[in-house]
Amino acid sequence: MVFESEPPPGAEALRNYESIPRPFILEPPLETKTEYAPGEPVVFHLVLFGRALNLLPYFIVTLDEFSRHGIGRGRRPFSIERIEALNPLTGERATIYNGADRIVRPRDLSITAKDVWMHSGGQENSRPASSPSGGEISFASFAPDQQKLRLEFLTPTRLTFAGKPVTVPEFHIVIRNLLRRISSLCYFHHGFAYEADFPAIIACAAQVRLVVHSTRWITWERYSFRQNKKVPCGGLVGWAAYSGPLGGFWPLLRLGKLLHVGKGSVFGQGKFRVTKI
Repeated sequence: MVFESEPPPGAEALRNYESIPRPFILEPPLETKTEYAPGEPVVFHLVLFGRALNLLPYFIVTLDEFSRHGIGRGRRPFSIERIEALNPLTGERATIYNGADRIVRPRDLSITAKDVWMHSGGQENSRPASSPSGGEISFASFAPDQQKLRLEFLTPTRLTFAGKPVTVPEFHIVIRNLLRRISSLCYFHHGFAYEADFPAIIACAAQVRLVVHSTRWITWERYSFRQNKKVPCGGLVGWAAYSGPLGGFWPLLRLGKLLHVGKGSVFGQGKFRVTKI
């Protein structure tokens, strides 16, 4: 379920193996250095979705195994100092694993899409689906008020449109990719179909203008043991400014900050920051 996610029998969507999102994200440190001296700390985030929340102990055991076998070039060992649960909306945190005693102390600080929606000022009748019965975003929540915002692509963001990667981050393309990711995570890892008026949302997104952007495409490689070869990865980094009827997109974008957007999200790609300007 975690590493080799496959469509369930009779699945109606995303039959392509490569199109199925994994139920976790490894977020690397937001720094450019790639080498760490002995004793130097490394902090990264692990994000779990849906049913994978119940598998946190397996992730901890796996990290503990890696600490002895080593990672990176030369397979350097490391020690786990601590693991903290974090609520990204309130900032509340709690230590759930301490390397000194290697004891797991469960603490559930998980959040739902509804929490993000309401925290971002969304209305009760316009929240994302949060139950197996599904739900719908009311297009009435996308008010025609003119606003400006800035997206910062913090890690390589690989957006696609019409099946091809794009180098200009038009707003409707960002929203298309975000809706695709949200709906597929709901379908495969939460057990229900996320229902919304996608054409209406995309039509509204198309009215938002890309004012200016300063982005560049960077490429990196990873080794796939499943494919037994190096796989090229990459995406846009930099920033983009938008103007238009953005009012109703804030909850969606703030949800996207946590979920990431585009291809390669499981490796930390597609992390972005959104601010009003």
